[in-house]
Parts: sequence; structure tokens; C-alpha cells
Amino acid sequence: MRNIPVDVARQTCADVVIVVNLVEPETPPEELVQATQMVMRSMEVMLQANEAVQLESLTARDVRIDVPMGNISSVDFTRVPKAIPLGEAAARKAIDRLAALAVSDAEYTAWRNHVTQPQEITARVAGVRFEGLNKVNQITFRPSPRSGRATR
Repeated sequence: MRNIPVDVARQTCADVVIVVNLVEPETPPEELVQATQMVMRSMEVMLQANEAVQLESLTARDVRIDVPMGNISSVDFTRVPKAIPLGEAAARKAIDRLAALAVSDAEYTAWRNHVTQPQEITARVAGVRFEGLNKVNQITFRPSPRSGRATR
């Protein structure tokens, strides 16, 4: 629900937050003629309100990188290759602030080991059983020659 989860980053472990904010132009009112467009715009408004709260919580130590997206929206997945240079250009404008946060590989590894919680979760699948397959394509699900149980 948060496109810019500054609060989550702070609660997790962040002393400094680097935010990459994709700045998209608002949909012009004249384009809001269909019900689906109105629904999408209402979702945009809700997301923008959430983003504004998160962005307002940034401090002077944090780094905010605004990426003007032009006419590329966050759902234009096929246009990612055109969006990458926009992000790179915006990041280059913040290079001095980012460089000030750089640490050596050893320092990063030590920090990462300090904040990473061990997962130690062991999970095993005890078995898989298909039941009630009388209305299933028998070519797709047929009994295994060894166990007589359905396999795929």
C-alpha cells in the first residue's frame, strides 16, 4: 500500500533513507471521460496522498531523488528501457549526496550481518495428493505407475 515506505524503512533499520520518487504528471481533467479513467484517477489521488505523508517525513540526512517520468506511467512496463535513463540522470544529480553515504565493502558486510535476522526456517513438503479428479483431463493428471496416485 506504500509506494514510498519511509516509515517501514526507519522501523526496519534505516538511519538514512534514499527515496527514488517517480514524478508522474496528473491526468488532465479532459481525459477523465470514462468510468475506468475516473477510478484510476481516484487511485492516483489516494497514492499521492500516501506518498506526500511519507515524503514529508524525510529529514535533512535523507536523500530524495525525484525522477520526472514525462508521459511514462508506473504501469508502462514495456517502456522500462526508456525510463532507465531518466532515473540514471536524476541519480547523477544527487551523486555528491550519495557518495557521502558510501562505505567500503567490509563496512557494508558488517552492517548487513548486524541487521539481518537469521531465518532458520526449515520447511518440507510431506506429500502432494490430488483428490476428486473425476472431471479432470486424464491425460494431464494420470495415476503414477509406482504409487497409483495422480501425478502431473
